[in-house]
Amino acid sequence: SLSDALPDLAALHAFGYNIFAFDPRGFGKSQWVRPSEKRWIQDSDAALYYLASVRHIGPSHLVVIGRGLGGTVAAGLTTRHAGLSSLVMIDPQPPTLHLLDAPRWTHILPVRLLAHDRFDPSHALRSTTLDKLFLLPTGGNAPGYVAGAAHPVEVIHSSQLGDAEAVAALRRFLSRSAANRGQ
Repeated sequence: SLSDALPDLAALHAFGYNIFAFDPRGFGKSQWVRPSEKRWIQDSDAALYYLASVRHIGPSHLVVIGRGLGGTVAAGLTTRHAGLSSLVMIDPQPPTLHLLDAPRWTHILPVRLLAHDRFDPSHALRSTTLDKLFLLPTGGNAPGYVAGAAHPVEVIHSSQLGDAEAVAALRRFLSRSAANRGQ
């Protein structure tokens, strides 16, 4: 929900960049629908379409940023739209099927067969043309796909965008991203 993202949005806005953020269907003030990976994918594609067709901002001018499962959706967006070349994942979550492996009761019930959402960014993170920045919680465990991400990649242990280390890493990343796009 955008209401949960306000601290991140304020921190990003302080960098002096334009920000486009949206609530996926089922969150915030949007019409309620059952949230799903499929709908989040549709919503992220629609947001990118809006930026390109209405605001005339092409993917090569964008840095895609997502927190939690939103980071996974952002990573997937980069695989469907080749012009996107910069990704920031804040506090990335493990793929949802791995979350189902943990509780003991999921071994008894066929929950894995009922789950349709994967939220697994591994494929997107194998790209060597995608510049990646991971902001991980201090002392937390990183999902396995972070270690398997292809270079270029930077990992910082600070998931608060206002922290000095996160600010410095984000500044480096955005400068490098702009230089790679020739801006």
